[in-house]
Amino acid sequence: MAVPRLYLDHNATAPIHPLVAEAVERAFRELRGNASSVHLEGRKARAIVEDAREQVAALLDADPEEVIFTSGGTEANNLALHGLLKLAPPNAPVGVSAIEHPSVLEPARAWGEPRMVILPAERSGVVNLEMALEYAGRPGAVLAIMLANNEVGTLQPVERVCRELSEGTLIHVDAVQAVGKVPISFRSLGATTLSLSAHKFQGPPGVGALLIRRDIDLPPLLHGGRQEKGKRPGTEPAALIHGLAVALRLACTEWMSQAKELGQLRDYLEEELLRLWPDAYVHGASAPRVYNTTNICFRGLDAQQLLLALDARGVACSTGSACSSGAPEPSHVLLAMGVSEAEARASLRISLGIPANRVFVDEALNRFADAIRAVARA
Repeated sequence: MAVPRLYLDHNATAPIHPLVAEAVERAFRELRGNASSVHLEGRKARAIVEDAREQVAALLDADPEEVIFTSGGTEANNLALHGLLKLAPPNAPVGVSAIEHPSVLEPARAWGEPRMVILPAERSGVVNLEMALEYAGRPGAVLAIMLANNEVGTLQPVERVCRELSEGTLIHVDAVQAVGKVPISFRSLGATTLSLSAHKFQGPPGVGALLIRRDIDLPPLLHGGRQEKGKRPGTEPAALIHGLAVALRLACTEWMSQAKELGQLRDYLEEELLRLWPDAYVHGASAPRVYNTTNICFRGLDAQQLLLALDARGVACSTGSACSSGAPEPSHVLLAMGVSEAEARASLRISLGIPANRVFVDEALNRFADAIRAVARA
C-alpha cells in the first residue's frame, strides 16, 4: 500500500486550489475567442481579462491600469529590471539585494557588473538597511529589494526604504513569495514596480503580473502586438488570468485568515525538528518571516541525502530555490547571510500551505525522524 505523500514545498509551487482548478477548466471550456478580437467570442475573453485586472488591482490596492499580466514571476522581474534600467540615467547607480531571486539578480548583472552594487545581507536574513537607505537616497538610482525571501522567508524593510526614496529613484519589489501571505497595498508601499506569480498562491502555473506605477512608462521587454498596453505583447491567456484572480481572492481571504494557525504549526515543526537533531538551527529566526517558511541547518548531515531520504518516505521539501535545483553550488542566499558553505549544504527549506494541521505535521515529523536516523547512520 502506497504511503500518502506529504507536500512541504509550497514556496516552489503551491498546489492549485480545487476551486481555482474548476474555474480555469470552466474558462478553457467556455472561452473560444482571442481577447484582442472584436467579435462576440473575443469580447467575452476580453471581459474575463479586464474583470481579473480589476480584481487584482482591488486586492492589492492598485489601479487597474497599473496591472500588466505576464507568464509568471520570472518574466515580471525581467520586464521590471530591464525596463527600469532603460529608464534610468546611463551612469545611474544600481543597488540589488544579495538575497534576491536569480530572476532579479541576473537581469541586473546583464547590464554590467561595474554598474551594479550588491547590497549585503545581515546574518538575520535581512538586507543591510543602512546601505539600502543610502542607495534609496541617491537621485536616479535603481533599487531591487524583495518583500519576502523565497528561501528563508524573511521579510525585508521595503516600506522603510520606499519612504526614503529620492526624486527619480526607481525601486522594483519582487513580491512573489509575499502576495497572499502578508497584506500588500501597492499604493501605500510606494514601489515603482511589483511582481507576483499565481502558482505561489495556489493559482495556475504560467501566469503572473507586474504592477507598474501609473506615472512610469516602462519600456517593453518583448516586441510584437499592443496587448497589455504595449508593455507585454502576446495573446493574453484569459483562462489562466481568470485563475490568477480567483486564486488571489482566495489567498487574501482563506490564507490570511489561517495565517496565525499556520504560523503556529510552522513554529511547532521547527521546535520538534530541533529536538530531533539538537545540532540544528533555524536560518533567519531572529527576523520577521512569512508564516509558512522555515529553513533549517542540520549540522553534520548532508541536506541532499536527507532530501532524498525524505522523498523516499513520501515527504517533499527542498534545499532552496526551485529555479536553482540541481545546481552544484550551495544557496547564494545562505552564503550572503554569512553561513558557511558546509552549513549551507546541510540546510533544508520547508514551506507549509493549506491544507495543514497538527496531524499532518506530526506525521511529517515521524518521517523526518526516520530519515534523519537513516542519513546519520550512512
